Amino acid sequence: VDIEAGHVHTIKIDVGEAQQVTGEISDDGTYIVSGTRTEPVTITGGNPTIYLENADINITNDNHAINIQNGNPTIYISGTNNISVDEDTYGAGIYVAENSSVTITGTSEDDVLVVTGGSGGSGIGGYTSNNTWESHPCGNITIENITVRATSNKPEVTGGFAAAIGACGDQTVESITISNAVVYANSGGNGDYGGAGIGGGVSEYSGFGQREFDISIVDSEIHVSRGCPYASYIGAGGTRFEQTNYKIIPSAKITNSTIYNESGAVITQ
Repeated sequence: VDIEAGHVHTIKIDVGEAQQVTGEISDDGTYIVSGTRTEPVTITGGNPTIYLENADINITNDNHAINIQNGNPTIYISGTNNISVDEDTYGAGIYVAENSSVTITGTSEDDVLVVTGGSGGSGIGGYTSNNTWESHPCGNITIENITVRATSNKPEVTGGFAAAIGACGDQTVESITISNAVVYANSGGNGDYGGAGIGGGVSEYSGFGQREFDISIVDSEIHVSRGCPYASYIGAGGTRFEQTNYKIIPSAKITNSTIYNESGAVITQ
């Protein structure tokens, strides 16, 4: 609106009411999740807007805390939110299916998302299925204007090891974009196998999957740990038998950002 001195201006703002999440989301509506919840939030289509306001979602069966099967939701973070899957059950904290995308955003680093995957699951990204131990690819992940603490867990029995943010096992992630954020990404592993903190995982059966990653980090502070000494911090996972030869994949686009490893040392490409 062009404001002119000496004139009265009337501005009308229409605000839709946010709905509590009671079932699957498949539209472009606005939804709110707050308080304690033991059922997943499932998105099956559309471009919904979802507000997490001091929410605590904990899943104790084989599922994802937030399950993006299809669609392109925007998740607004307000306050401190804890999103998790128990470590002995299978699923991602926030699963983003292939050909889908999620934008996770807030207003400042005081808006915090703590997100933890289950057995063989990313905090945000892909996961390993129970029984078949099949790994699943994931879509596009954007994180901006918040603090994220993401953790992946090693598989309970066998199968795919996941990045804290990104892919699982030998599968792919389409893209990861982080801007104006503080991110802690901690990958699970068992000493011989482990995912990257941000990027890809590794499979006990078929080793590496994706080799190149579309990763962009701008104006951010990143604290990252890898699942085993043979994985990268940002890029591919690794094994004792297939080791990465870099700490940060050369193709990652990192601008005006600082990357710290688990000991607090600055690492560079």
